[in-house]
Amino acid sequence: MSGRPPEQAEIEAARLLLSRMGVSPKDLVDSSGAMSQKNHTEELTGSVIPGDRCC
Repeated sequence: MSGRPPEQAEIEAARLLLSRMGVSPKDLVDSSGAMSQKNHTEELTGSVIPGDRCC
C-alpha cells in the first residue's frame, strides 16, 4: 500500500474485478473482520483447470 487513501476509481475497479470473479467484499472477511484467506484460496483452487495448476 502507498499510505494514501484509495481514489474512487480504484475502489470501483476493485469492486468490478471482485464482481467478475464472483466474490463480494463481504466474502473477503470473516465474522471477526479478518481476511478469510483459507476460504478464498479453496474457492480459487476449485475453479482452476487441473492442467493449469503449477504444483
